[in-house]
Amino acid sequence: MRLKKIVHLIKSKNYMTKIKENTKRNIPDKFVFGKVPPQAIDIEESIIGNIISYPERIEKYKPILISEMFYKEANQIIFKAILSLYDNDSSIDLLLIIEELKRTGELKLVGGAYYLSQLTDKASNFDHSDRYSLIVFEQFAKRELIRIGSELANESYKSNTDMFVLLDMVKDQIEDLEMFSNFNDTHSTEAVKNTLKMIDDRLNGYVIPFIKTGHDKLDEAFAFEERSITVIAAQKGHMKSKFIQDLTDGMFENNKNISLYHVNMEESVAKVTRGRISRITGIDDRTLMSKKGKLTTDDMLAIEKAGEIINKRDIIVKDTKMSIGKIKSSFKIFCNKRPDRINILIVDNLGLIPNETRMGDVTFDDYIASQFVDIRDITNGIIFVIHHFVKSQMSKYNAIDGYRPRDEHMRGSSRIADYANNVMFLNSIGKWKDLVRDEMGKENLNIEFTVDESIQDPIKKIANIFEQINLKPDKYHKNYSVEE
Repeated sequence: MRLKKIVHLIKSKNYMTKIKENTKRNIPDKFVFGKVPPQAIDIEESIIGNIISYPERIEKYKPILISEMFYKEANQIIFKAILSLYDNDSSIDLLLIIEELKRTGELKLVGGAYYLSQLTDKASNFDHSDRYSLIVFEQFAKRELIRIGSELANESYKSNTDMFVLLDMVKDQIEDLEMFSNFNDTHSTEAVKNTLKMIDDRLNGYVIPFIKTGHDKLDEAFAFEERSITVIAAQKGHMKSKFIQDLTDGMFENNKNISLYHVNMEESVAKVTRGRISRITGIDDRTLMSKKGKLTTDDMLAIEKAGEIINKRDIIVKDTKMSIGKIKSSFKIFCNKRPDRINILIVDNLGLIPNETRMGDVTFDDYIASQFVDIRDITNGIIFVIHHFVKSQMSKYNAIDGYRPRDEHMRGSSRIADYANNVMFLNSIGKWKDLVRDEMGKENLNIEFTVDESIQDPIKKIANIFEQINLKPDKYHKNYSVEE
């Protein structure tokens, strides 16, 4: 968690004083190089609104932020007033902040009591203090880098400038900035305090313990939480894409504030959207793409209704190949725009991420895995990575245990599985013709085995197969269960 920096080091080197002095120099109020400087005013306002509505949250913001990190001057002044109240052991509420601003003669400067009262509407029910602090700091750091670069350019043009003095100046300022980025140092007492609060918040319903998919058995086995990586692997044709669509559609249906960034490098945006329509309506993709006359009036009404449902969901689909760096930056921007939401990333699939480096395959796999960890930690997102098995998994030698997939069947390095919070292997029994044939031929298993293609839900389809196998369990299948 990004909660705390090394405060005593900052104070001992007067970093705060230096930063305050630096931010007053050489940066225009509105435009830098013809552009608006990096900023996150909505997040700034939400931070102040959070503190006014939930005064205890100041304890999380104070070790990380200083007033000069806020872009909007009014927000700087208000945050400074809040810190003044806190440092003087005063309570923090709307009226006391107004009185403090009256005392300093800055109430009109910030927009009066009306502006402050509006900020309470920006408060979030959930505590995103670490994420919000990071966003505000990042925008501040970018503005500082612009200022340092501007100073460097101006000084470099002067003929009497000592290059080594100039390099030292830049190095010192970069180091000052780096010290403010050290949010990860959390003392054990702070860790215990935060953990106990998290447990208490969950018990009292303030925090969603995990994201529900609507499938009770799946939710029990895999507790999908924010800041997690789930790898889903299977052979081609074993319904990986349909499965992940089913999971995420279930998340939309069973939770609030869900947003999805879907990178699908195998299928077009149109096909992905048809897949979601198909799941909602029960109309298979082939019928959706059929010629005029195949779809009834009721079908068209169902399709339109499904379209309305999908339109209400916050989903962005990308159907082009993207480097891991592009995925990382795009999802980070996606999350920064949605700080109050549960953000999900789907990458379909791992093997199609282009290797734009000179790394060998194993080194590149390790690099990709580490980048997914970075994406998880930076965004707090729920990440699903689709992966493939090697062909050896289809060997007849594996038929004896139902072609059960194992760790060694995953393509490439095992690093992505090592770093993942969850690993799911899909193995659609109905896809293995020899297994189906053998089951149908069992002496004590007299059933007509069919795969019901009208079932679009991949989990229900797998369940349907096992239900048929279990109509008359024999000694080989007495332990099989739809529940399992």
